Amino acid sequence: MRYYSIKIRPTLFGDFTLTREYGSIRNSKPTGKIDEYFDALDVAVLRLKKLVELKFKKGYWDDI
Repeated sequence: MRYYSIKIRPTLFGDFTLTREYGSIRNSKPTGKIDEYFDALDVAVLRLKKLVELKFKKGYWDDI
């Protein structure tokens, strides 16, 4: 079984990082990790919403 995680976190410099991690549940560490940096939180949230929309279209689901 595979997973995909998206998080927004503030940096020490006042920016925001959108982190995407993905991989297999069998591995203790993620297979891949992609960081994107944003100056404003609203821009990071728009990117997160777009990524979530694309993942839902590909068949992923929310398992919170």
